[in-house]
Amino acid sequence: MSQTTTQTTTHSTAELIVKGLNAAQAQAVLHESGPLAVLAGPGTGKTRVIVHRIAHMLAERHILPESIVAVTFTVKAAQQMRERLARTLEECKMDPELAVRVGVHTFHGLGLRLVRRFRDVLGLPAEVELTDVPQQRRLLRKLIVQHKLMPQAVAGGVAAAAADALSTFGFFYEQAMDPDAAKAAADHWLETASHAADYDDRQAHEAAMLKAERFAQITQLFSFYHERCLAKGQLSFGDLVLQPVRLLRDSARARTLIRDEYRHWVVDEFQDVSPAQIELLKLIAPTAKVAGFSREPDLCVVGDDDQAIYGFRGADDRAFEKFAVAWPIHTQVKLTENYRSAKPIVGAANSIITKAISRFAPDKLINAAGTFEEHPPVTLVRLADEKENAEAVARAILIDRATRPGAKFDDIAVIVRTNGELDRVARRLQLEGVPIRMVKAMSWREDQGVDTVLTWINLLCDGVRSYEATKLLRGVPFDVPLEISSRWQELYSGALSRHEAQSLEFFHPGSFVKWLRGHLERQQGLRADDRAATLRFADEHDRFAKIAADQPASVMIFELVRHVESASAIMLGARERKTRIEALLSLQRLAGAKQDRLEAPGRLPDFLSYWADLPAGDDGIEPEDQVDSEGQTSSTLAPGTTPAEAIAASGQRDAVTVLTAHTAKGLEFHTVFVVRVNSANGFPFGSNKSDPLVLPPHLQVDARGMPIDPSARRQDEERRLFYVAATRAMHRLIVQSTLPKTKTKTMNYAL
Repeated sequence: MSQTTTQTTTHSTAELIVKGLNAAQAQAVLHESGPLAVLAGPGTGKTRVIVHRIAHMLAERHILPESIVAVTFTVKAAQQMRERLARTLEECKMDPELAVRVGVHTFHGLGLRLVRRFRDVLGLPAEVELTDVPQQRRLLRKLIVQHKLMPQAVAGGVAAAAADALSTFGFFYEQAMDPDAAKAAADHWLETASHAADYDDRQAHEAAMLKAERFAQITQLFSFYHERCLAKGQLSFGDLVLQPVRLLRDSARARTLIRDEYRHWVVDEFQDVSPAQIELLKLIAPTAKVAGFSREPDLCVVGDDDQAIYGFRGADDRAFEKFAVAWPIHTQVKLTENYRSAKPIVGAANSIITKAISRFAPDKLINAAGTFEEHPPVTLVRLADEKENAEAVARAILIDRATRPGAKFDDIAVIVRTNGELDRVARRLQLEGVPIRMVKAMSWREDQGVDTVLTWINLLCDGVRSYEATKLLRGVPFDVPLEISSRWQELYSGALSRHEAQSLEFFHPGSFVKWLRGHLERQQGLRADDRAATLRFADEHDRFAKIAADQPASVMIFELVRHVESASAIMLGARERKTRIEALLSLQRLAGAKQDRLEAPGRLPDFLSYWADLPAGDDGIEPEDQVDSEGQTSSTLAPGTTPAEAIAASGQRDAVTVLTAHTAKGLEFHTVFVVRVNSANGFPFGSNKSDPLVLPPHLQVDARGMPIDPSARRQDEERRLFYVAATRAMHRLIVQSTLPKTKTKTMNYAL
């Protein structure tokens, strides 16, 4: 009988940190000498590089964890990085509790910590609060009227002028421009625009002057607004970067303290940063020449310029170019080994992105590191009619399910360009019998129950709105037939019209509910059930009106939510009712949280004004709730929800995931369908909407001061978006397109 001796190999911490890393990953992890730009293509393991680099800092460079700052963009990303760092430290025989001591922040969260710490230096009061958009719009309306600003824009309404100005303020914040910088830009534009000889004709010159004067008015408003907000300690999200920038520019003491404490930086998703965030980094981690140091800063930025797809959120698609200019002595490491996708998919992705007009690293290509046996992994499906795309996808999915052993709907994603296309494709797939889960930034504001509460609010605030009343009458729990309620609305509208036309001969009919009570006394032939339901409605209205007259909006909304929730219990199943209750509770929480921010006296009409100022898609979440105690900001899909978690929490078992390319970033699927790959209707999206902001020409330049071509920039972002969609595929990529029958100059990625 033989005996086998097993030898156990013990690895040191240093060996464990680089174990399993490829050469480029190891180089990025071990780099110590100055600024580092890690260009991480899709599926190349960038998060692994980040956590292993931090582990190396702690284990081998003996850096204090409190002096390390890792910057992420969402709450979940921060949590996941901290958790992954703890696991990595444990795997490398280190104390996982060190991960808690590493500073993991977003730029806004870090900014808030700096603002609160140095509020005296910034001239802020002891209490600092974050304002929301309705507060900002309300203040702007007051300032525009008070200072008689923007007369041309005000002709279209003060509210519209305020909203327009707030959009331009967003640009100032994204560029880290304080009021003085904004005024300097306006003065420069006015001076250059005044040179009539530089224009082709008088009309062009006058148009340029009008634009420059309008911009100057907005910068004046920005100065008044900024002064008022700082005096009250009321900051916007933009201030959470702008004020730290101002602090670091103006205070040598604060600058010294901050640079000493935050010595080591790792910035994730660098392609998504704004110019203001780059400016903040330049001030905290300056070059040796700028700071007068003997060594270059320990700054590592990680990302992929080929996946810069968030320009509409203020991200700078030339972030890596600006990095190279700001830190000219730096090292580049390219992560090109793709561990996600089959070789043909990687090849297709390379052919997509190499045709971009501008890239930071034009020679960068990704290489397939894995082996996949399935064939063919890339398929181009040519359709005669682009409207057939959803049906074609459904057929392909059902055939795959029937013919491929072990095939699951969960393995498949359908990626579209727009939210409108998302809804259309999802509906069609369901009609064809394909189970789906739709990943979309759904708002509780879209819930039917919330809409019913708002209908009540509108009616209680304006009793003559007969449309709202008849809408409520038709719904649960009253269920008055459409033809009856519509007839009442018609009769009431006629009485109102007669009064407005001949007010001396015809009395005002009063509120719709008052008129309806009188009409019911005279109406013959109405079914007893309908009469009883209508009287119940009128009684409920009067009860609500009495509460609304004396109580704050939040109390009234609580009563309305109880009423609508009770009605929902009658008609909805368990799952739908849960969704309804969550939406109604969100509205109730909003009303309670915003009560103190309403205009006096804080009744229903004041809440309605606040609601009208909420931008589309804004759920009115408290700004403070979007930056937690560790300075981490919330996810873009919903507070604290990532797309991956939305998929897991959807409740759909074994279903095809349908999502937009923006939402798909960071995810991966066995099989990916990219639909409508043809100009104007999908990839690329053919909208030619011009930028609504009117900005000085000298501000619209790239990192090296060259004028930006907006058209080329849009084309490149659309190409990058298609690249992101294609690189979500692991084994199979199916591209659907309506190929042109004749040669065309229109961009089509399928050609």
